[in-house]
Amino acid sequence: MTQQVISSAGAIKESNSFGNAGYGTSLPASPTDGMEYILVDSVTLPTYQWRLRYNTGSSNTDKWEFVGGIPAGVEITTGEATSSSSYADLATAGPSFTVPRAGRYMIAFGADINQGTAGGKMAVKLGAAATADNEMVIAALFNFRGTVARTLPSRTLAASDVLKCQYLNTSSASTTFTGRFLTVTPIRVS
Repeated sequence: MTQQVISSAGAIKESNSFGNAGYGTSLPASPTDGMEYILVDSVTLPTYQWRLRYNTGSSNTDKWEFVGGIPAGVEITTGEATSSSSYADLATAGPSFTVPRAGRYMIAFGADINQGTAGGKMAVKLGAAATADNEMVIAALFNFRGTVARTLPSRTLAASDVLKCQYLNTSSASTTFTGRFLTVTPIRVS
């Protein structure tokens, strides 16, 4: 997006209204207040692009604040079933995502669930913590077929934490999960 700027001499010139932001797979070591940077996982074929602004005035230790961009997204379209009564991986584990920087993140996940006489749960395992029901979605109706999804609005994560979706079944029959997805958006990072 560009805008027209009139210089002091009265000349009109085009100006990038987004400013000049750096671009790369790691953030600058010595940022200055207001500096913007686009963090990506690859400079040749990025799967996410996070525009961050450094805020020295923030009372938070994570001073790079998310100001826009494309979330990281992972999808597994293959339908796979489980009859496990505890959280476990399906034949194709995940979807999963490795957090690049410590900070606060918004996490969204879901799947199409098809069950007969069973109930199915899907949850996100956050790093080394055990997969827990407080991070889950559930299809508890018998003969249910539909999409369930949830957004976890703010979770604190460490650099290199692996987020991974896991699944369980609430009865002896199996539940099939299709179109499984996980998206991750930073709120602020270190």
